[in-house]
Amino acid sequence: MLSLQGVRSSTEATQRCYLVTLKHVIKTLAGRRLAPHRKVFHSITTSLFVYLMGLWNSHLQGGVALLSKGEEGGAMQKMETARVCLKSE
Repeated sequence: MLSLQGVRSSTEATQRCYLVTLKHVIKTLAGRRLAPHRKVFHSITTSLFVYLMGLWNSHLQGGVALLSKGEEGGAMQKMETARVCLKSE
């Protein structure tokens, strides 16, 4: 099964790298046409979607909170990670 340990990383840069890799894995699985591959894709998509939406939401809210405090650098990092989460879905 798919491991999300890297996505749960504490550093933004590492998390973004793992999210980009996850995006490529999802796209590869989605493009497979054989029944066993489609079964694997369908079995993981629901849980991945829920997980990625939660991750996106937390980074987006964190970015907005940092932006309201005037911390533009941290807000941009959070927003970039939120964007990568959204592209992975």
